[in-house]
Amino acid sequence: MSLSDPGWVEKTSRTIQTDPEFSLEARQAVFDFLLESGDHRYVVSFDKGRITVRPNPTAADAWDFAVRGTDESWKRYLDKADPDAEYRDVFGMWLQGPMSVTGDIKSRIVLEGDYRKLFANLQPLYVYLSKLQTV
Repeated sequence: MSLSDPGWVEKTSRTIQTDPEFSLEARQAVFDFLLESGDHRYVVSFDKGRITVRPNPTAADAWDFAVRGTDESWKRYLDKADPDAEYRDVFGMWLQGPMSVTGDIKSRIVLEGDYRKLFANLQPLYVYLSKLQTV
């Protein structure tokens, strides 16, 4: 279970796509986001409940916002056995320091891009990232 494995990211995304909670939250969502873990990058596209994953995107692969983090941060986030509460929730990580919005705060995970698009689609994004831990 690792963001360094494109096969795992694609398979997990297909599984999340069938989840009833995700289906409900993402039924109207249309956006693309860059998911980055160290040197591993994916453009994840949401289109009204359907998810597609493009590993190793090029400059031609557009995205609306990015969720970036170190391999270590994502590893700890995905590790359900990690006892550190700071790594249990992506947006908790954002508020606690391991993750931040691009700007003055330096951290291990960064959100950047079109903030209007990000916050308009925050719930389906949150559900997707949370399901990465449990699928």
